[in-house]
Amino acid sequence: PDGVLAKPYDMEELSGAMGHLLPERCFVETEAAFPDTTSARDTDTDLSILNQHISQLGPERGQRIIEAFCETAPIRLQSLRDGIADEDWQQVSSTAHALAGASGVLGLNEISRSAKEIEARANEGDVLLSTSEVTRLESRLLHVRKRLLEWSDN
Repeated sequence: PDGVLAKPYDMEELSGAMGHLLPERCFVETEAAFPDTTSARDTDTDLSILNQHISQLGPERGQRIIEAFCETAPIRLQSLRDGIADEDWQQVSSTAHALAGASGVLGLNEISRSAKEIEARANEGDVLLSTSEVTRLESRLLHVRKRLLEWSDN
């Protein structure tokens, strides 16, 4: 196959597609360079998926991805708030979709799930969607953003 992977995809499909496209030397053990920070109570700080990506992309590209995510996340949160305040469900939906995708790429599954839920509710025109849901998402996101910045500085 040509390496095209349709959304949604799971990690097994992604791994298989990448395995066909990348030379074997791209798959290296990264545990020592990028320690697993899994916490039983905080799944969004499990950076193992990010570790896998960085082992394939290299630390410089990985750093750029983390920086881009950390820069755009607050902008997207504000866009969610503005869209809800204006009852602009298309803006809310597209912003939540972008946030879900960006966080999913980094392996931030809880944040991605929350953003997908906001996206789905916006697509339904759910007028009960409120900024309190964005505030909960923001709380998680700010914690994870801090962890990502700390992690990328090491």
